[in-house]
Amino acid sequence: MLAVGLSWDGASGLCARPEYVGRISVAAANSPTSVTLSGDADVIDQVEAHLTAEGTFARKLKVDMAYHSRHMEACAPAYLASLRSCGIQVQQPDPVGCVWVSSVRGDVDSVLADVEKDDNDNNDANDDDDDDDDDDDGSRLGVVRDQYWVDNLTNPVLFEPAVECALWRAGPFDAVVEVGPHPALKGPATNIFKASLGASLPYVSVMQRGHDEVEAFSSGLGYLWEHLGSAVPIDFDGYRRAFYAFDGVAGAGVEAGAGARTPRLVKSLPAYRWDHSKVHWRESRLSRNFRLADRPYHGLLGRRTPDSTPGRMR
Repeated sequence: MLAVGLSWDGASGLCARPEYVGRISVAAANSPTSVTLSGDADVIDQVEAHLTAEGTFARKLKVDMAYHSRHMEACAPAYLASLRSCGIQVQQPDPVGCVWVSSVRGDVDSVLADVEKDDNDNNDANDDDDDDDDDDDGSRLGVVRDQYWVDNLTNPVLFEPAVECALWRAGPFDAVVEVGPHPALKGPATNIFKASLGASLPYVSVMQRGHDEVEAFSSGLGYLWEHLGSAVPIDFDGYRRAFYAFDGVAGAGVEAGAGARTPRLVKSLPAYRWDHSKVHWRESRLSRNFRLADRPYHGLLGRRTPDSTPGRMR
């Protein structure tokens, strides 16, 4: 797989060249100026060298499979059979909850159309045989039970269209939160925001490679609190209680046992930065000299005493 600095149309034209046709394809639409190619390993090397020579960004991904290409079609039947054997039951979405936009379909409408079609098919099947309800999971979302995930494996990832759809169908948004092990999508997402909205959005990830996950998550919440303020209340109490089950402290869903305590969050603290220009710790000269002695013991002269002064050494 190869990340390249081309548009979808430009990359599609590249893949359609006689020397590349049928051997590589566009695997992902990352942003208006970035896509990912996938296909035969030797052709990926050729395309990387070709684009690099032209001065176009090209970088191979550290993967051992040509995901989202024809190479995945070989395992698709077995994958589909395995999914169907699991008997996946999709839960009914919360009508007032988050809007889910498919990166396989690229928008909301096509998924909803598939849902309506699946619902109608299930109703027809139920009319023919009231006892047969294997295809009706009661969620009207049976379309995402099995074949959808096969398409998710073999078809291109339509990240850019999905993000644009979210912006116009579910926005406007105050901030963006990436849930994943590292903010790998920040660059492409920011490019989409600028192209679609003319400006970026506050962006934060809940985890970051090489950083402690608790600190990263806490920093993410702090970032949101700093940028959104009281307009979007953040449940810091609930966040703290999430850790109490692991340290013996009573919290949400944890009964207070012997010696358990429920910490109280201190609110209404000053919103300004702490002022360190004024020192509130009054320390005597003797204490400071003893605590910050900067001279080692001398075999002949010994060591300066705490009551020594620059004008009168002791």
